[in-house]
Amino acid sequence: MEAILIASPYIENIMLHADPFRNHCVAVVVGSQATIENWAQKEGIEYTDYLSLCSKEETEKEIIKSLQKVGILKFSGNILC
Repeated sequence: MEAILIASPYIENIMLHADPFRNHCVAVVVGSQATIENWAQKEGIEYTDYLSLCSKEETEKEIIKSLQKVGILKFSGNILC
């Protein structure tokens, strides 16, 4: 699964944890700062630093959309890059 999700251009590294007693898994995702900042610039999204960019709703939606394209069918939680 990690190999599939790393295909997202917004993801630099990812670690999945699956608990056999739960019906979901948890992912720790490291965002690609250069890719995310380039996307924001193309979209005209203003930000002061990378942390502020990561906390924007538009950024979270874009990252989730990219994960859905490569294999995540359902997502709940927060994205912090």
